[in-house]
Amino acid sequence: MNIILLGSPGSGKGTQAEMLAKKLDLFCLQTGDLSREWAEKDARINAIVDGGKLIPEKEMTEYVMKYLEEKVPSGANILFEGFPRFIPQYVEYEKWLASKGQRIDAAKMLR
Repeated sequence: MNIILLGSPGSGKGTQAEMLAKKLDLFCLQTGDLSREWAEKDARINAIVDGGKLIPEKEMTEYVMKYLEEKVPSGANILFEGFPRFIPQYVEYEKWLASKGQRIDAAKMLR
């Protein structure tokens, strides 16, 4: 099962993601946490994150796809919190899942 949780800041998506991932035994990928992790290693990304902005769409997609390949166990079910935000990101994620014989099972927008 692969789930996408989206929502504005303060909508509770991080809290819900953690609870769902634990309950359903999903690998939880939270892009906010990843962005902060990458910011510690890259001054340019740090400036973006510290400025309260998003990492550019295409760049974020590349980072996430690389992370998926390197860190997510093969066959893992994933709960994405905060990604994909844009249609091209969705398309890339959907392609990646298809290459693994998986699909997106649910998406929810929290308000």
